[in-house]
Amino acid sequence: MVGYGKTGLQVWVVFKKVKLAHHVNPANWDIKSTLGLIVIIIVFVLIVMVLTVIPKHVRDYNASKYDCQTIGTVLLIKADETQSQDFDGAKMVIPNYTVYFNYNVDGQWYDGSNSFPNQRVYKAFIYEVYKSNYKMKITVKYKRNNPKESLIIVDE
Repeated sequence: MVGYGKTGLQVWVVFKKVKLAHHVNPANWDIKSTLGLIVIIIVFVLIVMVLTVIPKHVRDYNASKYDCQTIGTVLLIKADETQSQDFDGAKMVIPNYTVYFNYNVDGQWYDGSNSFPNQRVYKAFIYEVYKSNYKMKITVKYKRNNPKESLIIVDE
């Protein structure tokens, strides 16, 4: 506002108190925000488990179904990618390795292949095979009644 006072032209500043839109102080989250954060953390932990812990346990469980074992040789390792899509349409590319190998059971040779997720223990196995120039012997478990069904055993 502009006006005349005893000393001449004066300018008065009028502050109007305006209530601003709801301001959220980060230290004072409401229950909805807190629950949302908890859900995000739980989803993140589940994704990490699906990609790391669970495949190892599934593989160990499957290995218990094979009743015999022999020695085999890795023939080829191929890097692959598996694509996955979650419920909201987001796509994830999951790297993995396919290991092709052969093994002998009672004088007969069999070929097999196993897929390994991109985890520390399996990457170490892949590295050891590369380092040995594919001369490293591997342990292969197979089913006595069907030797064509086989699984490579990777030591941790």
